[in-house]
Amino acid sequence: MYDFPSDAKAKAIPYGVYDEDKRHGWVTLGLSKATPQFAVNAIRRWWEAIGKVQYAHSTHLMIEADSGGCNGHRPRLWKYALQQWANEIGLVITVCHYPTGASKWNPIEHQLFSQISRNWVGTPLKTLDTMLAFIRGTITTKGLKVEAGLMKIGGLRTFFLPVNLRVFVPFWVLGKDRSVLLACFLHAILGYPLIPLIKTVHSHGRRSALYQPTP
Repeated sequence: MYDFPSDAKAKAIPYGVYDEDKRHGWVTLGLSKATPQFAVNAIRRWWEAIGKVQYAHSTHLMIEADSGGCNGHRPRLWKYALQQWANEIGLVITVCHYPTGASKWNPIEHQLFSQISRNWVGTPLKTLDTMLAFIRGTITTKGLKVEAGLMKIGGLRTFFLPVNLRVFVPFWVLGKDRSVLLACFLHAILGYPLIPLIKTVHSHGRRSALYQPTP
């Protein structure tokens, strides 16, 4: 977040959650790398602190995300972490990915991060405290409020899911997600457990994935 890394005292990667109806932003600064595990943990922190209080009676959570990066439609660790979280909180989670190259239409870009950038423009972001102060101090006349915090997360890890598959997913509902097709192949040929991804469909140019709690 600084043009001259040699003068910076730390490296931070921001991951944001934006509630468009409430005009409330939640930004987590990671001190490691932008991994799928970090992304899910950032959303989890928002849910524990804000989401489950404001939406206490909800049974379904919908997440809009870009099609690439740590929360893209391809990383299997992103799908695995979401499924584990769905099992933990008992909610059905739907992820809708914007088409490739369409991230600029994501409300979080022009309603949250653009306002944060305007707030700290021209200021060297040398320390984490400086970043947190500018993020938390971001407000607009339309009522935007932003909270921020730090989180340190480890790197990637290799895994296979220790689950029992109860319903076989036909190939035709998986679209063109090669990672899921590979998982199906490994399950059928080598007996590896399969990610319990219920379905992947295409709707209005967006790829949607549904994660339901499993026993």
